[in-house]
Amino acid sequence: MTDEEADKCLLTMSQMWFKSFTMPDGTLKIWHNALTEVGYSNAMQTVQDLATSESYWPSLSEFRQAYQAVARRNEPEVRAIEGPSLSKEQRVENIRKVREHLRSVGKVDFMS
Repeated sequence: MTDEEADKCLLTMSQMWFKSFTMPDGTLKIWHNALTEVGYSNAMQTVQDLATSESYWPSLSEFRQAYQAVARRNEPEVRAIEGPSLSKEQRVENIRKVREHLRSVGKVDFMS
């Protein structure tokens, strides 16, 4: 998220968990930096989710856990490929071809 979006998120959080004390600048900077590493829409959804279950400003670890749950929930569903699958022999042959190609373009160590 952008710096401006992180500021909006922090403003929303401060409105959700209003307290009569001022948060130290260092703590706000840590939160701001952490928020810029995540997606805005998922972060705002996380704030909304936490506001329904938390009475106090969440810790950064609580926020990250809740954020990961929201991000997983919002991921597009991965569906299995339908249709006939390759036989074991076909899969082994395809792997052999890929390895052969990779060896031809550069040194590749398949044992590590």
